[in-house]
Amino acid sequence: MIPIKLSNGFQIPAGTVVQCNTNILEETPSSWGDAHAFDGFRFHRMREAPEDANKFQFASPSYDSMQFGFGNDACPGRFFASNQIKIILSYILSRYDIRFEDSVKGRPRNLMFEVNVLADPTVKVLFKKL
Repeated sequence: MIPIKLSNGFQIPAGTVVQCNTNILEETPSSWGDAHAFDGFRFHRMREAPEDANKFQFASPSYDSMQFGFGNDACPGRFFASNQIKIILSYILSRYDIRFEDSVKGRPRNLMFEVNVLADPTVKVLFKKL
């Protein structure tokens, strides 16, 4: 909307779209364990220390977890959104068997679009009501 002059003297003209590469966020810290192995209690164990009891929550922004932004710009609706995700996921898991088609072996690949990581839309997920 207006030109911005940064503290180092660099100027961003009005109307410029500014983005940052967030692909580095896919690289999880080594303290989180193997990022490619399922560990359902990973964050539970990380919160066991009294000083970490309120850290490592899904909606808690940190330098290692910025899916909802960070600092003053963190999403104000992140707690509501995370609860909705949990409700939907628990509903699906309690009422359906889920699997990929027989032709799919292993985890489907990610697709990259600009700075977004997307699930492969060609892979079919099968749902069977319990």
